[in-house]
Amino acid sequence: MNEHAKEVYEFVLTLPISSQYLLGGMTNDGVSKAMEHEDITVRELEKLKQQYPINTEETRARKRNPLNQLQRVSGNQEAIIVESTEVKDVTQESIATDIVSLAKQLKREVWKDE
Repeated sequence: MNEHAKEVYEFVLTLPISSQYLLGGMTNDGVSKAMEHEDITVRELEKLKQQYPINTEETRARKRNPLNQLQRVSGNQEAIIVESTEVKDVTQESIATDIVSLAKQLKREVWKDE
């Protein structure tokens, strides 16, 4: 075992199992950054793991980010405008009001007997 590997091994043995688990998911650069801290916390290790992950596509304990699947387009695209309408609650009273309103809009000639 080379000297660096021995230092890493001794460092890892001083940490609790949860910290060892986080180190296992980091690149060598991440482990080296962790070793620079004298008393590193689990939160600091979590941040380092986010910066130096071994597997960038890891999905355990979190959902895959759908934004990673988007394709980047050039910046000269026109904006897309999405219009929405407010959905109102439909009640018997609102339906009756709508029917009366529509009936008032009809021409009187429609109601005459032929």
